[in-house]
Amino acid sequence: WGAAAAAGSPSVGSSSVAGRVGLLEEADAAAARRESGAGPTQHAQHAPQGPPLQLSPPPDGQQPGSGVWASVASVDFGLLFVAAFAGWGGGIVLLNHIGKIVTAAAPAQASSQASPILVSLLSACNCIGRMAAGACSDALSRRRVPRPHLLAAATCLMGAAHAALLGAASPPLLSLGAAAGGAAYGAVWSLLPSIVGDIFPARHFATVYNLFSLAASSSSLLLSTLLATKVY
Repeated sequence: WGAAAAAGSPSVGSSSVAGRVGLLEEADAAAARRESGAGPTQHAQHAPQGPPLQLSPPPDGQQPGSGVWASVASVDFGLLFVAAFAGWGGGIVLLNHIGKIVTAAAPAQASSQASPILVSLLSACNCIGRMAAGACSDALSRRRVPRPHLLAAATCLMGAAHAALLGAASPPLLSLGAAAGGAAYGAVWSLLPSIVGDIFPARHFATVYNLFSLAASSSSLLLSTLLATKVY
């Protein structure tokens, strides 16, 4: 310092103190900007701000089309309800009235022997339809075949089974109709939970799927109790 002072140059100590004072003033200004919410630079202060980050989905009442009743009021629910009504109702008719169907189609002496066989065949095909429909739907979904296509096929198979039983005049045709109806009935029970899980929101799965129990109960009343007793 003495040499620097003797040479007439600015004092090193005074410049060091001035530098420290400047740093302190800059730090105080940065702290003030942080407290006021301003950015550290002019570019950050004038940067456009986007919408706030949404960390969680809004409630059902604030998100249109995502509530339970929105799912129930959709076209998908209506089509699935009609398919379940036809598939389950047709199967319940077979389970409750297979003896009357055999009596109406076969002679009286053969009906007592055919009824136990058809009941066993219907139950076995019901189990096979449940397992086969689940395995086939998983395999075909990997090939981009929608599960509702299989549900439509099972419903058509149920209709064909009832048509065969309605006009059956021989034991082979009765057996074919009972087997097809049992397989279709089991397939509907196996496919519907998977389809509901694929189409509707997962958080509403229990509510939406339980609403389909109305299809089973209403079809049992209308098709099995009221219609089938008058036809057979």
